[in-house]
Amino acid sequence: MLADMKRLLLMLPLALLLVGCGGKGAAPKVLSIVASNNSPASGEQVQLSVQTDSGAGFRKAEWTADAGRFAGSQATTVETNTPEAFWTAPKVSVETTVTVSVKVTNFRGNTDTSQFKVLVQPTGAAQRVQITGFTFAKGGPVITAGDQVQATVKTSGGTPAQIQWSVAPVLGSLAIRSGDTVTWMSPDSVAADTKVQLRATVTDEAGLNTTDYVEVTVQPKAPAALKARIVTLSGSKAVLAPGDQVDFTVTVADSASVRDIRWTVLNGVGTLLVDRGPKAQWIAPSSVSADTTAELGVTVYDVNGGQDTGSTKVIVKPSISGGGSTSSLPKITGFTINPAGVIKPNDSVSVTVDLSNTSVTPDVAWTVIAAPGSPNSVLSVSTGKTAIWIAPAAVTSEAVYRLQATVTSAGLEGREQGFVDLVVRPSSQ
Repeated sequence: MLADMKRLLLMLPLALLLVGCGGKGAAPKVLSIVASNNSPASGEQVQLSVQTDSGAGFRKAEWTADAGRFAGSQATTVETNTPEAFWTAPKVSVETTVTVSVKVTNFRGNTDTSQFKVLVQPTGAAQRVQITGFTFAKGGPVITAGDQVQATVKTSGGTPAQIQWSVAPVLGSLAIRSGDTVTWMSPDSVAADTKVQLRATVTDEAGLNTTDYVEVTVQPKAPAALKARIVTLSGSKAVLAPGDQVDFTVTVADSASVRDIRWTVLNGVGTLLVDRGPKAQWIAPSSVSADTTAELGVTVYDVNGGQDTGSTKVIVKPSISGGGSTSSLPKITGFTINPAGVIKPNDSVSVTVDLSNTSVTPDVAWTVIAAPGSPNSVLSVSTGKTAIWIAPAAVTSEAVYRLQATVTSAGLEGREQGFVDLVVRPSSQ
C-alpha cells in the first residue's frame, strides 16, 4: 500500500513537489523542475531541466543529490551554466527515495533554491554503456575564440551502437556530430570567458542512452595591436577672436591603417564645420564675455578595430590687442612633422610651419608648453620656420607637449600664432 501511494505521488506534476525559498531578491524564481523520468531504474540516467522566471537572466545552476552522480563531475554535486543537468540514479536493491536540490543564480547575483524527490526502483533497464571520460586530440579545455577542438569520448560496459554530439549553449559549429570523436569550431568572438559543454550521448545495442559532457572555456581574442596612433594635433591659431575660423590637423602613424577619423567639440564651445577626416574646420563663437577655452577631441579608428583618441585646446578672447593682422602678414596653413612616426623618448623631431604668403620673410619664434610636472624636453632650435625639438629622455605614460609658433614681420601689424601638440609615448607602447 505504501509503495502504491509513492507511485501515485510520482504521477503528480513534478512542480507540485517543489519546495522553494527566495534568495537575495524577487528574481529568479524557480517555476518547475522537469525530469525525463520521475521513477528511474537503478543506475538509470535522468535528464533534469530547471525553469525560472528570472528577469535578470540565467547565469548558473548548482545541483545536489543525496546519492547517484552528475555528468560533468561524476559526483553528487555539479555546477552548470545551462539549465540542464544529467543525473545517474544510484544502484539500489530496494525502492529508495533520493532528494535532488537546485540553486539558481541570475546575473544580478540573486538566487532561488528548490528541491524534489525521486523514487529509484531496484529493477528495470539493463546495464547501460558507461561513459568513463574524455580526451582532447586538439585544443581544450581552454581555448581562444575561433580555435578548433577535437574531443574523444571513452566508454566501457558495452558496445556503443551510436554516439551523437551536441553543444550547450549552442555556440560555434559542429563539423562532425557522430562517432567517438567530435570536431567543434568555437565562435569567432566572445565578450568574456565563456563555458561550453560538448555533450556526448551514447546509445547501446538495447537502445538505451547515457549522456555526459566535457567542458571547454572559450576566452576572448587578445585585442589587435593598434597601428593608427596619433602623433600630433595642430591648429592654425592658438589664440583667436570671436568668429575666427581654425583649421585643425591630426597626423597618424601608419596612416594606411586608418579606417575613419572623427572630430567632436568636447565642451560645447564653437561649431565644427568639417568634422570628419584628418583635417577639421572649427569656427569660434561670435561673442564671448571673457577668455574662453574651446576643447576639441578626435578619434582615429584603425582597420584592426582599435582606436586612439586625443584632444586639443584653443583660447577665444573677447578682443585681441595690437589691431589684428593685415592681409600681408603670412597666415599659418599647417605644419610639417619629420619624422612622421610615433614619438618615443629622446626622439628628435623637426616641425616646420607652413605659411600662405611666401613673398614675405617672416620672423618665427617657437615656445614649448607642457603640463606641470612633465619631464623636461629640449627645444634646440627655437627661431625660424623650422624648430628642432627633442623629446624627454624618459616618460612612464603618454605625455603631450605643445610647440607654439608665433609669426610676425617687420613693418606689419599683428601676429599669427599656431601650434602643434606632440604626443610622446613610453618605449613599451
